[in-house]
Amino acid sequence: MTPAVWMFINVAGAALIVFAIMFALSRRYVPTFVALALGTGLIAVNYLVVLPALTDPEKERLRADFAELRRDESRIRGELAESTREMGRVEASYRQSQAAIEAQAKAHTAQLDRIGLELAEARSHLTSEAFGLVPPAPGAPMPSAHNGDDRVLAAARELRALRPRAAPPSPRVEDRQDQVRDLLQLKERMTARLSTPSYDVEVYPDRELVGGRRGRYYVVDLKDASSGVRYFFEGGRYTINRGASEFRGSLNAFISDVLSKIEGNARYDLFVRGSADSKPYQGRLEPGYEVRHVRYLRSAGQDKYRMEFGERAIDSVVRNDDLPDLRASFISHIVGESYPVKRPIVLEGAVTAKHDTKDRNVELILYIDW
Repeated sequence: MTPAVWMFINVAGAALIVFAIMFALSRRYVPTFVALALGTGLIAVNYLVVLPALTDPEKERLRADFAELRRDESRIRGELAESTREMGRVEASYRQSQAAIEAQAKAHTAQLDRIGLELAEARSHLTSEAFGLVPPAPGAPMPSAHNGDDRVLAAARELRALRPRAAPPSPRVEDRQDQVRDLLQLKERMTARLSTPSYDVEVYPDRELVGGRRGRYYVVDLKDASSGVRYFFEGGRYTINRGASEFRGSLNAFISDVLSKIEGNARYDLFVRGSADSKPYQGRLEPGYEVRHVRYLRSAGQDKYRMEFGERAIDSVVRNDDLPDLRASFISHIVGESYPVKRPIVLEGAVTAKHDTKDRNVELILYIDW
């Protein structure tokens, strides 16, 4: 046995111990155990078997060499420990940066939501009877932007595009008298339940369903003229086939018989309120009406509403709680884009406490200031 062999075994054992330390720092426990066992075993064999076979001078020289190796090992351990601490500092700095970025993004989103609500409220006020502004193309579809920044920009562009309502030509005295007579006859007919093949109109018992709007409210139920059955939504759906002749005919009849006589002759508003039954549901947005935000008047409790707007954000998964407001928003969109009347304002909807297909519906609510 030569000193060179003894030295080689010591170096190999020390190297294995260093590898074991590195594996331990990286939390690789199986390689750590194997390297530590092999390194310790080699050094033990070297001292218990090889060393006694060497001469005294050789032993002293090898002990000195081994002491140098131990000092190198200690130095390497110190450098590894410092590297580990530096990695910890870098990781902590990265986490702080990520948290700051997420906080800024959240604040930006909240600010966009506030601006969007303010723009929506401004549009509502500017298009009210007091101001009388209208879009350049009445009944233009709602903006379909999904991104928060794009949605705010679209709302701002829509606000800037509002124009004064064109003054209608002065009606002849005879025409004006006919309009007043028709309005009075309609008011008389609506004092009790008004039932036609296409719709039913019933007086709502509360004279101030919406705060600040005191007058007479009417619930309008559209129905299939051929069967007399009300329109309901299928389970999990929030749209109705807008091309269906029955649904379109019912809506046309109500607009022609009622709203056309009120428009320009009495102050009115249209509201729409959706509902859903309690059957659990999760699904996707429906093609053709992939709306991501619904604005509504907030509920004040006890079946009353405040003149204060809220907003429901719809993510990629539609849940049962989303269906009432999505259904109301769809009907509002259909009326607003198809007829030269006021777009219905969505009232905050609710999910009922029972499983009943009749709760999968919307109701139009007509307010008239008389």
